[in-house]
Amino acid sequence: MSRNTKMKQIAAEGIDDHYHSEDDEQFNSEDEEIIEDIIFHYKNQFTKKEVVRILDKHNWVEDDVYDALDDLKKKREQKQNKVTEEKKQPTGGNVLVKKQQNQNQQGKSNNDQAAQLTKQASSSVTAASTSGATTAPSDKSKAGEYIKIERDVVKFNQAYPSVEYDIEADKKEENVKNMNLVIVGHVDSGKSTLVGHLCHLKKVIDQKLAHKNEKESKNIGKESFKFAWVNDEFEAERQRGITIDIGYKVIQTKNKNITFLDAPGHKDFVPNMIQGVTQADYALLVIEGSLQAFERGFEFGGQTKEHAFLVKQLGVQRLIVLINKMDTVNWDRNRFEYIKLELTRFLTSIGYSEDNLIFVPISAFYAENIVEKSKLPEAGWYEGKCLMELLDTLPVPTRPVNTPLRLNIYNSFYQKNKGLIIQGKVEGGVIFEKSKALIMPQGLVVTVKEINRENVKVKYAKVGENIDVHIVHKEDCEIRSGDVLCSIEHPIPISRIFEVELSAFELSYPILKGAQIVMYINTAKCPGYIKKITAILDKANGQITKKNPKCIRNNECAIVEVCIEKENCMELFSNFKSFGRVVLREKMNTIGVGSITKIL
Repeated sequence: MSRNTKMKQIAAEGIDDHYHSEDDEQFNSEDEEIIEDIIFHYKNQFTKKEVVRILDKHNWVEDDVYDALDDLKKKREQKQNKVTEEKKQPTGGNVLVKKQQNQNQQGKSNNDQAAQLTKQASSSVTAASTSGATTAPSDKSKAGEYIKIERDVVKFNQAYPSVEYDIEADKKEENVKNMNLVIVGHVDSGKSTLVGHLCHLKKVIDQKLAHKNEKESKNIGKESFKFAWVNDEFEAERQRGITIDIGYKVIQTKNKNITFLDAPGHKDFVPNMIQGVTQADYALLVIEGSLQAFERGFEFGGQTKEHAFLVKQLGVQRLIVLINKMDTVNWDRNRFEYIKLELTRFLTSIGYSEDNLIFVPISAFYAENIVEKSKLPEAGWYEGKCLMELLDTLPVPTRPVNTPLRLNIYNSFYQKNKGLIIQGKVEGGVIFEKSKALIMPQGLVVTVKEINRENVKVKYAKVGENIDVHIVHKEDCEIRSGDVLCSIEHPIPISRIFEVELSAFELSYPILKGAQIVMYINTAKCPGYIKKITAILDKANGQITKKNPKCIRNNECAIVEVCIEKENCMELFSNFKSFGRVVLREKMNTIGVGSITKIL
């Protein structure tokens, strides 16, 4: 959904109800096994919530639960068959579902079902190779068809072959350097004010809007928010004075187009912050330099440590730390050096190299050391570059193009006279207009009708670029943030169970087997639990120090198996870092970040 749609949904539900969905009902390991067995028995036809509802209704008497679910399954099949007959569709998702159901009723095995489905769909599915390769649709598949992708765990855990793309040389295109920059930090540190003032100075917004924001913020006694309102456009954000969802602004420097991702700083909205970090090449950590403000964000339950930890573990290796609101302490150098020292100690302890840390004193509201170096006498002690000069010197990360197409979807919406638009970042390969692709985990074949980058129509887009894609499809479909548009020849793996090499964060209590978690991969999230704790690892060398431990403690590294409620797109970390990194949260707190080492 678009940011506008999402904010309307938040307003309708209420902020607290919308963002406290992580506190799911807790179950012990035995109950989890019962629930998991039932879900597997019915091959994911029922969600965890549906299974729990039926279990509660029948007092967890398993025979009665299976009878009830059999009845429910039968009713759904009858309803689906009736709809299919009414539509009289010779191809498409419902027919494939009906065929598969008929095969299930005949008692055939999964492999027989795959072979039958392949034969009946004709050219819509490419037959699996003798080695048991994943069944995948061919380029002749029709847009709107739902294709059954058979699971091949062996192939899921192998490296991809190099993919060659026929791209016309375009010197003008090659000179365009795009970079994604996420802005993180504790609430009220001045992140939105920084982006908003940059938009004023770079004339990204017109003067009419700037004047309107200044007038309206002054009328309600919040004149200091006039720049922040450039990003915080919605009533819910303005009422609370905080950013709720990720804000996107593209600002040009001398050498680059930089997409600024303004992440929320409040603890309630860390999931949205994670979505911003997963799209970033570099990060700005904004710190409030006012007296006691740094300490509130760093020591006393603030978000500075959690944000920095997530940024590092999600793959951002270089960090620019902006000590903001230096005007409030009269540009006191001692204050700057104290904050720098404390942060350096912490940041190096979580894995950052001092060479990859840059500290800049700024005043976002007064634009000091932002676009040009401050000329204030009291700031004369700072001898480094201003922010925009620093950003212009950062190298654009090398992005390998010869990989299968992977586009992570973070927004979708319908546009008048166009149809369905998806927004996302190309994480692998190249996407071409008028080509066919696959949306996973649904298995929906679509046609890419048009590609737009920064509101300009282009013939193709490469890895690392943020784009809008107009797709053509026949069936009604629900596309969510975290779904993936991928290559038909090399579909992205989907699974519910996977192995993770996990780095635990600062924990209130140890992580136990059966612990309820919410999993984040790129912009997707799904509830689940810790299925197994396999081993504790030595942080220094990665060697196993203890097998089958009872728990994971503060800052320990471990190998764990995670089971989630629904099949989700994922990759080995060694194949695609952006789909191989996992964040685990519990009760609104991050408990660890890791990399996928095996898809099960």
